[in-house]
Amino acid sequence: MSPSFRCAAIAAGLLVLGICPVASAQISLGIGNPTHRDAEARILRQLESRDSFIFTEMPLTKFVQLIRDRFGINVHIDRKALEDFGIDTATPVSVHLQEATLESGLTLVLEPLELTWIIRNESLEITTPEQAESLLETRIYPVRDLVLLEFQRTVDADFDSLIDMITSTIAADSWDEVGGPGAIEANWNSLSLVISQTWSTHRRIEPLLTTLRTARDLQGIVPVQTGAIRTFAARPPRQYRATANSAWQRPRMYEE
Repeated sequence: MSPSFRCAAIAAGLLVLGICPVASAQISLGIGNPTHRDAEARILRQLESRDSFIFTEMPLTKFVQLIRDRFGINVHIDRKALEDFGIDTATPVSVHLQEATLESGLTLVLEPLELTWIIRNESLEITTPEQAESLLETRIYPVRDLVLLEFQRTVDADFDSLIDMITSTIAADSWDEVGGPGAIEANWNSLSLVISQTWSTHRRIEPLLTTLRTARDLQGIVPVQTGAIRTFAARPPRQYRATANSAWQRPRMYEE
C-alpha cells in the first residue's frame, strides 16, 4: 500500500475541519465528523455515570427505554440485525448491580444475549457483534510528536514503529495486512495516521496514543520542534503481507 493514501482527500478534509496538523500534534483522539464526535463524548460521559441496576425479567425494549429516561441519551436497537440472528427485542433481561457504571450494567445485560453496543449516528446502538464488525469508520490521528525523530540534523518520520504497535496490540486479526477489513496508512503531508476501523477499535487506539505520550513525557523526552525540521530521510513504501488461515479470511460482507 502506498504511504500517499488519499493525500489530497485527507488534506482537504483537514482544511474543512479547520485543523492545522502542527498545532494539533498533541491531539490523541481521532478526528472525524465534529458533530458526531461531540455526541460521542456526551454518551461516553454518561456511560461513566453510576447508578443501581436492579431488575428481573425486564423486556429488552423496556430496558432501553429505562436508559433513555434515566440517562438522557439516545439509544437505538438495530432491529434488523437482531431479527437476522433470531433475537426478539422483547427478550427478558435481568441484572443486579449496586452503584455501578452504566457501561457495566449495559455490558452485563447484553452479554448473555450475545449482543454488543457501539456509538453510531449520535446514538448508543445495540446490535450484534457481526454487524458491529462490519461498520467501518475512517478517522485521522495527528501523530507528529510520536513519529518525528532527529539524528545528526536530519529529521525522519518513523511511522512503521507506531503502526506495528497499533496493529499488533489492538484487534490484531482485524487489519488488512492479515486479511481483515481494517486499514491504517501514514499520511506524510499532515504527519497523521488515517485509520479505517470499527468504533470499538477506534476507542482502544485513542488511549494507547495518550499512554505513549504520557510515557514519553515521564522520561523527559522532548518532541522534535517545528524549527528543527530540515529534511526528511527517504524511506521505502511499507510492505504488507497477508497471513494464511486468518479468522478474517472467512467470507463476510463489510460495509464502509
